[in-house]
Amino acid sequence: MKKWIIVIVILIIVICGGLFIYNISNDDNSQPNTNTNSNTITNETSNTNNEVLDNNNDISNNISSNATENENNNANTDNHFRVREVSNEEFNASYEVTETEEDTVKNALTIAEQDDDLTITFKESDLNEMLFGRGKAIEYNEKYVIRNVTSDEVETIFYGMEGQDWDYPLVFLLLKDGTVKGIAMENGYKTAEFVAEDISEVNNVDRFEQVSVTPQNNSGYNAVVAITKDGSIYEIGASM
Repeated sequence: MKKWIIVIVILIIVICGGLFIYNISNDDNSQPNTNTNSNTITNETSNTNNEVLDNNNDISNNISSNATENENNNANTDNHFRVREVSNEEFNASYEVTETEEDTVKNALTIAEQDDDLTITFKESDLNEMLFGRGKAIEYNEKYVIRNVTSDEVETIFYGMEGQDWDYPLVFLLLKDGTVKGIAMENGYKTAEFVAEDISEVNNVDRFEQVSVTPQNNSGYNAVVAITKDGSIYEIGASM
């Protein structure tokens, strides 16, 4: 009888021990995998930071691109010339072609080729002192490169004058493709930067003429006109 009691007690102990071990095993399996969750959080944080950096880089690149574009646009929209189309009737009634003023202008400035560039040099003269004497940034007899043009593009350099009480020098570049560029003298004289500006209103130009203009009921003035190959006439002057 005692033997059976001992056997029963041993079985009870074994069964209870097995249940205890089973419960501990289940508790271990039910614990969250903190390492996996930590890695997931780290990866998500890293990805988020990378996205923020990418967005910041995109914004920075856009700002830089816009600044460059605005700078280029500003450079292209600085127009120091005015253009007015003249009808044939008006031209015949009020305009008279005169002798060229090339020699007069060349006494004040010269334009020359230097490799692929064009350069402009101002001479010390009464005309330059009268027109630009105050606030000049250039040095007389020094060469300045003219930007936005190459010597190979140019077909003809036209030297002209415009004005009424006094005459203002004009230089236009007739390019081989029939388009025209003008050199803004006063702006360059005061900044020491010379740019061949596109005069987009005029195309297919055949020649320039120096003219004297005498409108009805108005005093006369000197001017320069561009005549296109189809006979259209444009008066081109500097915007003061």
